[in-house]
Amino acid sequence: MKGHALSNRYVRPLIQADLRYLLTAFPVREKDRIEVEEACGLPFPVALKATLSSSDNPHVIEVDGSVEGVFGVSDHSDGVGVPWLIASDALVREIRFVLCEAL
Repeated sequence: MKGHALSNRYVRPLIQADLRYLLTAFPVREKDRIEVEEACGLPFPVALKATLSSSDNPHVIEVDGSVEGVFGVSDHSDGVGVPWLIASDALVREIRFVLCEAL
């Protein structure tokens, strides 16, 4: 599997097993859950599925072997891509890693 590792943190493309976890057991940050539900007007699992399906190549962020975040770029009808990130509280504690990987 192709990805980028740094210590106990790993960024890689989303796979089917991640989708099941994200929809059923992912400890999403409350602020992110509310934002996704409000933006889509749907309950979190349905909104997340819609967001993932509108993104070309979503990735997950693992910390200590556990998926702690998911991100991508959603396509919109006017041809503009909108980046998004949904995180757990554990990922927020790793914010330096996330910011460094984004550069």
